[in-house]
Amino acid sequence: MSIVCATDLTARSNPAVDAIVGLTARLGEREIWLVHVLNPETRELDPAAHALLRASAERILAAQAQLIRDQTSVDVHPEVHEGPVAVTLRAFAEAKRARLLVLGAPTPSALPVFQFAGTAERVIQASTVPVLVVRSAQGFRAWGRRERALRVVVGVDDTYSAQAVVAATRDLACAGDVALTAVEVYYAHEAGRRYGIPVRSWLECDPEVEDLVARDLARRVGDVPGATLKVRPQLGLGRLGDHLLDAIREEGADLVIVGTHDRRGLGRLGSASAVVLAFGDVSTLLVPEQAVAPQVGGVEIHNVLVATDFSDFAGQAVAYAYALLRGGGGVVHLLHVESDVAPAAQRASEDRLRALVPSPAPEGVVTHTHVVARTDVAAAIRETAERLGADVLCIASHGRSGVVRVVLGSVAEKVVRESRRPVLVVRPRQE
Repeated sequence: MSIVCATDLTARSNPAVDAIVGLTARLGEREIWLVHVLNPETRELDPAAHALLRASAERILAAQAQLIRDQTSVDVHPEVHEGPVAVTLRAFAEAKRARLLVLGAPTPSALPVFQFAGTAERVIQASTVPVLVVRSAQGFRAWGRRERALRVVVGVDDTYSAQAVVAATRDLACAGDVALTAVEVYYAHEAGRRYGIPVRSWLECDPEVEDLVARDLARRVGDVPGATLKVRPQLGLGRLGDHLLDAIREEGADLVIVGTHDRRGLGRLGSASAVVLAFGDVSTLLVPEQAVAPQVGGVEIHNVLVATDFSDFAGQAVAYAYALLRGGGGVVHLLHVESDVAPAAQRASEDRLRALVPSPAPEGVVTHTHVVARTDVAAAIRETAERLGADVLCIASHGRSGVVRVVLGSVAEKVVRESRRPVLVVRPRQE
């Protein structure tokens, strides 16, 4: 793999070129491509002027390449290409299997929200590899000289794109000496609803909710070799990107890593990456969903929740829950939901739950029982799974369809539709 550094040959690209020295010293890449893209339309307007532009670009690139060679031991290839900038850079980075596409930050405009509406924005939207927008090379160069740790803030949520962000963060941290702060901006009412915890105020942190957000954030980031990890839940009120900027400034970050979504037009104004780019003053690594392939075999199951109504068929879901942990150990949470639970009835239900534990129980598997009073059974299952941090939910479905399902409803269907966690649904065999 290699690093592609795109330059427009102006002073605003200098930090990107300078950052290459620190990056290569740490990441161990042996090949750098220093690229400038010319507008081919000038050839049609004035071939002689176009030739002069190309010769000048080649001369400047050659000089910049030599400066990098003088400070590193990597191979630097200066190249001038022609075509639409975003499309050309995307194709070139993909052809070179680039690890990073590095850009300089555009000159700030009077209205920062439109600052990235031009070439840089198009490059970021088109790229299938992570794009590093460099505002200052100081942190990268100090890191490359091993003078201090690289201070990195990574914005993480529970969307699919966060998997690519975490993978890119691990890829950077493998170089070592990274002080990493993982930030998740959460909103009190949404988090309270997710975990089934009443929230009294949208403006003040609820310790129980914040502990659960921190737990799930730490699990999503996981182990990051080469980095010291700090987990930082950030209570939000208003635009997510503004709270992420607060965390970046308070942590004194050299770099922020965020995911990108294919939003265009006014939709870009509310995205965290757009806000950080427009109003932030820190270098930003933008990671598209397709930049990092999910790791095959990387899923581990240690914590399973299974819901039962004590019917014979629901017992099949219990069997599957224990089977998921066979050989690896973990925790099975047996859950029963009732509309009203008197103390005596609760003890009786707990006894019935304990009676469902296989004998002998699989080695290394611990069982916990939970009896919850709630009229909305599906919501109770979903919220309990969130509070307990279940890796998988197991539930039985009688497979009702048509009018029966419309009249009676389907708890399993509602859990599958609304759960943020994987759900294993056990259905009866069709004769």
